[in-house]
Amino acid sequence: MTDGRRRSAELSSCSLSGLGLLIACGWLVACGQEKVKPSPVIDPSGDEPSGGGAASIGKGGRNGSSPAGAGATSDGKGGAGTSVGSPGLGGHGGNGTTSRGSGGAGGAVPPGCHCTRQPQGPGSSQCPAGAGATVSLTVDASGGRVTLLGQQGASSGVPFSLDIPPTALRAPTTLTVTETAIAPPAGFVDYSPVYRVEPLDVEFAVPVTMTIPWGNVDGQVNSSLAIYVAPDESSPFERLPDSTGNAGFNRGSIGRGGLFFVGFRGPICGRDPDAGPSQPICLCSRRPEGPSSWQCPVGVGESSSATLGVDGGTVELLGQQGNSSGVPFSLVVPPAALSASIAVTVTETTIPPPAGYVDYSPVYRVAPGDLTFAVPATITVPWGNIGGPVSSSLSLYAATDEASPFHRVDGVVGNAGFEQATITRGGLFFAGYPITATSLACTSQ
Repeated sequence: MTDGRRRSAELSSCSLSGLGLLIACGWLVACGQEKVKPSPVIDPSGDEPSGGGAASIGKGGRNGSSPAGAGATSDGKGGAGTSVGSPGLGGHGGNGTTSRGSGGAGGAVPPGCHCTRQPQGPGSSQCPAGAGATVSLTVDASGGRVTLLGQQGASSGVPFSLDIPPTALRAPTTLTVTETAIAPPAGFVDYSPVYRVEPLDVEFAVPVTMTIPWGNVDGQVNSSLAIYVAPDESSPFERLPDSTGNAGFNRGSIGRGGLFFVGFRGPICGRDPDAGPSQPICLCSRRPEGPSSWQCPVGVGESSSATLGVDGGTVELLGQQGNSSGVPFSLVVPPAALSASIAVTVTETTIPPPAGYVDYSPVYRVAPGDLTFAVPATITVPWGNIGGPVSSSLSLYAATDEASPFHRVDGVVGNAGFEQATITRGGLFFAGYPITATSLACTSQ
């Protein structure tokens, strides 16, 4: 398989498998009890008619003589009846059968416009507003997963999730995720409600992977779509550096709590003539100084051992990188490679990658370090980094120990998400390539 083909296959495979895993495992592995805050009763006064249909609490239309929707909703709220014909003009309420639990906003989103969760609209069932759904889970040093379906998740088919790796929290901490009713910030086209991760001041020692579902009116998705973050409601939102888009959700790494949403800078209707070029995306790294990302999972010291003899055998370790790539690290020892039985241990170490390299995997150790193979053994190293073109220089590098320099392994064969080669001894191994002037530059999204 050519380099270009395998890299394309990797991207397609990762997007599809990532989505499949979320759908298959996401909210089925529920963590905590999801709750929806009760909606207030709205008194339909003046000439604002209340929602009709099967509504236990009629919510009045908000545009004077604009009628409200039918209100046949799952939680019995009347139609919103907001103006969506164009800004400032009264629209007609929708039929109220949207999954967000309130009547669908009336009319159609004007041509050339996005829908929005801003109170003034234009609204749409494709832009479900948050209704205060919340979920909490106490997570300790062993890690865990917090998921929240919410209104946007029900619409997109993907829940909001936080994947907390081991050692990210040093003590048991109750994490709460809320799909808030906070209006998205001005100057953005919003693709999701604003989510809150609490405690706001919680900090993670290891980056936490966050997945945010999104939706807007059908059409081409802006290439600048990304996750934005703010520490609290009084602070401005900034782009999450490693935000990566998929079908119906964006994913990125966070180091603390705060407010998060998916969107991009620009006007709801039309094109912003002052919009500059999209922000650059850089490759991530497993070095302590980063830049970190869920696509660059750091080793946490997991290991696997097996006693192998003259008949050979295999030692496999899924680890953090293997779990992300879908391919485990493996050492396949052929018959006659060993003259006697010996315990062979594979570890996905916490050792930072060597300086001067773009790292695509954690550093793995095959022990004993002085282990030798009379017949070459096959090693498979899973890898990952920010999605995009992968350098043709990507290869495997080896060192006898931590005090020795790394050198390129001969005969490396690249595949979608892993590199493979033969080795004749134990030691340290990782996937990457030397830093050059070109690799130091960030590529534009």
